[in-house]
Amino acid sequence: MTFTNTVTTWLVKNMIGNDSQWFWAMAQVFAVAISLWFIWRQIHFQRMANSLSTLAQFESRWTSQEMSAARKAVCEAFRDNARFGAQSTERVACFFEELGLHVTSKVFELAMVWELYSTYIEHYWPILEPRVAEMQKKDPSVYTSFQDLHRRIKEHSRKKKAPAGVFSHEELLDFVKEELDKN
Repeated sequence: MTFTNTVTTWLVKNMIGNDSQWFWAMAQVFAVAISLWFIWRQIHFQRMANSLSTLAQFESRWTSQEMSAARKAVCEAFRDNARFGAQSTERVACFFEELGLHVTSKVFELAMVWELYSTYIEHYWPILEPRVAEMQKKDPSVYTSFQDLHRRIKEHSRKKKAPAGVFSHEELLDFVKEELDKN
């Protein structure tokens, strides 16, 4: 008996014949595993598409006329050492609060938010922190997601070897000047 005949006999017996059940069970396991992998990939891509779509909506809000006016009011108040207006503070802080909630709930990846908003988060938090601290005396839960987002962004910046830390008053004023020049 030749090698070819031996292989053919084995294949017929084990893949088509009475002893072939193990082969078809194994084939089903592989088919199910591959199908599950494709489903997981599709879900992953859909999740990424939804995240990007939502981030685009956030970017639209961040650059909207109302938000630009609020950012301008906050920056002018900081520059002039004046009291922050409640509405402008709320608008800017709520934006970052929502962003923080989305990062915490893993709708957005921290790395993605860091790429798009780290400069703003790292500067607006210390600018708004005294006002938020006042509000937190009455309600300790106010803007805790913004506060946590700031902490996490700073940690991520350190990991990336990017400038992070406490900004001096002059550095915050430089940021404010740049923000006001945009508006």
